[in-house]
Amino acid sequence: MKTNFEKMKFDFVKKSKYFLYVTAGLILISLIFLCIFGLNYSIELRGGHSFSVTVGEELNTNSTFVEYSDSIKQIMNYNGLSVYSIQKQGEFVETSLYVKYSGEVDETKIQNIETDILAEYSSLTTSDISEHLKIEGVLTQNEIFYAYVAIVVGVVLVALYFVFRFDVAEALSALICVAHTILFILSLATVTRISIGANFYAILGLMVAYTLFELNSMYEFMRNTKSNTAEIIKPNLLVNKTIKNNLLRFMFGSGMFAVVFLVMLSLGSLPIKMTAIAGIFGLVGVSVSVLFVNSYFWTFFTKILPQKNKKIKPKSKEEKA
Repeated sequence: MKTNFEKMKFDFVKKSKYFLYVTAGLILISLIFLCIFGLNYSIELRGGHSFSVTVGEELNTNSTFVEYSDSIKQIMNYNGLSVYSIQKQGEFVETSLYVKYSGEVDETKIQNIETDILAEYSSLTTSDISEHLKIEGVLTQNEIFYAYVAIVVGVVLVALYFVFRFDVAEALSALICVAHTILFILSLATVTRISIGANFYAILGLMVAYTLFELNSMYEFMRNTKSNTAEIIKPNLLVNKTIKNNLLRFMFGSGMFAVVFLVMLSLGSLPIKMTAIAGIFGLVGVSVSVLFVNSYFWTFFTKILPQKNKKIKPKSKEEKA
């Protein structure tokens, strides 16, 4: 019995070109943003400063945390500095706000920050504000280059795996899908200016792996379908049949990821929120890659490249009768 997804008449191959136009336009716009502004690297990668404000038991309620966080952000912005994150540390009388920020810092700005915080909260004293410490960035241009080289090498090796396990059409389509996933996530990150740190690259790697996993599942289904069918199935019909058969499982897997990212997004820490946003971008990128980019390019390569079609066994006289 066919499922509702298998009965659906939506043509993924036919609609794929529209999604390609949209994502190609987005990537083009992001390249312009990238040339003008560059990527917005996190404070752990580019470097910055930190300090803490001990506020004691007043910070035990969420509303108080938000109040303190907002006022400190305003003070930092007024002094020309950008807050990366504010986190709660310790408990009871030792409860404090740990502030990470970036921007040009000198003694005058540090004194102004301290003065403004004490003026905002009369219950605090100078001893409640810790020394401003420098956070050393760990990212260099060479490290960025080698990180992307590692990604490219890994993807090429996976493509070779697809060549031996399936065929050239699958390998080329997988390469394009992975490239699309990476570029799509980087494009949205560039346009929205979200903070890019180690967690972002972890999400990027996770979404690449998820793309390859889904493609492998689809190619396995295609191969099995062709092996179990006496007649040659047209490429576009085979892709649509494959997607519809695997759509429920794909939606369930993506839904699980989405729940995790939405929970992370609801948390107060800025780095966690940035990671969640990157994850949501990633799920959109994977969905477009698996459902539409692969539909278009696998069909295209299958039509222009020679295929390893199985030989159809001729019918016997009894079967003909």
